[in-house]
Amino acid sequence: MTINKKIENALSKLVNGNIWPNVVPKENSTKEWITYVVPKMPIEYGDDVDQTWLIQVNIHYVHKGIVNHLKMEKELRNRLREAGFSVTYCEPLYDDGTTATHIIINANILEDGD
Repeated sequence: MTINKKIENALSKLVNGNIWPNVVPKENSTKEWITYVVPKMPIEYGDDVDQTWLIQVNIHYVHKGIVNHLKMEKELRNRLREAGFSVTYCEPLYDDGTTATHIIINANILEDGD
């Protein structure tokens, strides 16, 4: 299974399928969504060839309005862990101007050859 599919399977139900790689589509009018970026970096070499790749996922959960960010953070982290990710960072933000809650999560997983 691809990394994108693992992320979407783990988190899609939290936002009613409103989850996209990289950016939110312009026509999006939903109240809540997730975007994610999937950078990769080699972490092990043998004979000058990369052997193992670490995938460092950057996930952005956005909810227009106030949401219990502690509950949502925990749910996001738990779902990612269940999917095999190691969560390394979590930061909640709130914008008074737009009244949007934004949770940033970084997680890692080793590439599995797909």
